[in-house]
Amino acid sequence: MNDISIPIPLLNAALAPAKDQGYQVDQWLIQASIPPVILQQPNARISAAQYSHMQSLAIRAMNDELMGFSQSPQRVGTSQALCHWLVTTKNLAQALARINQFYDLLGQGFRVSYSTSASHASLKFAPVVSDEIIAPFAYEHFMFAHHRVLTWLTSHDVPVQAVHLNYSRPTHGSDYRFMFPPAEIQFDRVQSFCELLFDRSLLSLPIKQGQEDLLLFLRRPLFNILMNAYSEQSWTARTRTALQSLLYTRPNLEAVAEHLDIHPKRLRRRLKNEGIEYQDLKDQLRRDIAINALTQSGESIEGIAELTGFAETSTFTRSFKRWTGVTPYTYRRKVGG
Repeated sequence: MNDISIPIPLLNAALAPAKDQGYQVDQWLIQASIPPVILQQPNARISAAQYSHMQSLAIRAMNDELMGFSQSPQRVGTSQALCHWLVTTKNLAQALARINQFYDLLGQGFRVSYSTSASHASLKFAPVVSDEIIAPFAYEHFMFAHHRVLTWLTSHDVPVQAVHLNYSRPTHGSDYRFMFPPAEIQFDRVQSFCELLFDRSLLSLPIKQGQEDLLLFLRRPLFNILMNAYSEQSWTARTRTALQSLLYTRPNLEAVAEHLDIHPKRLRRRLKNEGIEYQDLKDQLRRDIAINALTQSGESIEGIAELTGFAETSTFTRSFKRWTGVTPYTYRRKVGG
């Protein structure tokens, strides 16, 4: 999934503490090729490259990898130090235990607790200061980043069985199924922590990355975390990947099912079990490819329509306006620059 996009509500959530602390966030947005006016367009989306660039600028300016979300900042270099420690572990179980130990020693921001049961492994995330209230974005960002690091370390899919969250569903809640595939997402849990649950059988996965691999990863860590391609085993991810390779043929469900060697009814049922319909998945892929092309390339609108599997530019234009609230021409002028 090389063409993903980020919803504007998530961007607004990421920038909220910096704004409250008086930082001139418009400067970061402009440097990341994101026009500040887009913050007022809730249906718009930006590319992963734009978002990760903005994050990097904010983190460096604030000297806080938590971007102001905790009363105890996590200084720049913290995650890098953790990764250097993790690449020396032997397997996933040892890496999870070391994450627990690292944050116990750090004593800032989040406390991360690792435990196992007969069938599951668990990572619990809670503020170091027990009565501190941390915004949902900080939890999702922190949990998502750590899960992606685990998949990178093992060069393997590390499926999350369940995500337990102690806050209400955000406006971009539908994106959670792509953040933590193929997990059951539970909001509004009455508990003091958020939690990722894994099947215990994964604990024996070997760590395959070394120091040289880490140096490459750390050149663009935030972008690499967003674009990590190892979590591809959910039916949602597999169908999206198949769709991307077939999009120019304008495939229906039956064609994609044949490509995946599964009966169409079974594929539809498996997607529904993961909380998404085939047409919604197809629309999201088309939207993300279009947004990436509009903001990162000089491809014509007609060319983007063809790239996203539309026979007519007018049909693409209507669909894009339904997805984002504006036409592709307007989107490119306001967002792509």
